[in-house]
Amino acid sequence: MIAARIDNKLLIVIEPGNIEKLKIGKPLIVPLNKFMPELPAVDLAIAYTPDIVWIAEQIKSGVSLLDALGQGLGRVEVFLRDAHDPENLENVKL
Repeated sequence: MIAARIDNKLLIVIEPGNIEKLKIGKPLIVPLNKFMPELPAVDLAIAYTPDIVWIAEQIKSGVSLLDALGQGLGRVEVFLRDAHDPENLENVKL
């Protein structure tokens, strides 16, 4: 993994091993203030799910985020969603 600051952005470049780690349920952890010292000491945790809509539905129905992520790892990968850009963020209340 490479993390680099470019202007006011943090670029994280991942490699196949990182993707495989995500697919077995291990998050990638990046200490943001190491690259942007003006930020408080906070880590960025990146996780993976093959079906984000299913995860959001589980969370909305009361399942914890971590439990939903673990349960969802075996789901079929969804590449296209109705009218959703895969880079859109969905904010769910935890």
